[in-house]
Amino acid sequence: MNETSDLDNIKASIDGYEYDVPPAPSATSTMNLNNTPIEPAPTTVITGEDYTNTPAKQNNREIPYPQSSPAVDIERIHEIVETVVNERWEELITKTGNLPVWKERVNMNIIAIKQEIVRLNERMENLQNSVLGKVKDYDQGMKDVQSEMKALEKVFEKILEPLVANIKELDKITKDLKNTRR
Repeated sequence: MNETSDLDNIKASIDGYEYDVPPAPSATSTMNLNNTPIEPAPTTVITGEDYTNTPAKQNNREIPYPQSSPAVDIERIHEIVETVVNERWEELITKTGNLPVWKERVNMNIIAIKQEIVRLNERMENLQNSVLGKVKDYDQGMKDVQSEMKALEKVFEKILEPLVANIKELDKITKDLKNTRR
């Protein structure tokens, strides 16, 4: 039996919870204490649910399984389980991609977004400060115009009365000149 078919059989048996019990040694190579050959036991399939160390029957006698050596090599089972797990892990990675790389890329994007938000916040603060500065300048300019308008009003108040008087006097003089010429 080659290794790949053995591996496939074990995978299939793990999936179906069936374990093959290895056949008993051949009659020509195994002898009991009386130097008589032992007949090989037939190969049986024991499912995981009914697998116990129950005795097998041989020549109408019950022969218990040895308690110290398991029917299947534990090291071999570990190798097979690791192989199956690695295959399934590779399938998962090919379907989902490399998760640590994805996580690192997402973390880098989050850091970049945070940095951009900080930069935008600084720009907004700078824009706000410059708008506030312009509003303060405009406010100061309006206050200056208001004070100049008040000063001009006061000047006009002082000039307006003599100007009106002068205009009235001038009007009187022009009327007198017109009357005299006539």
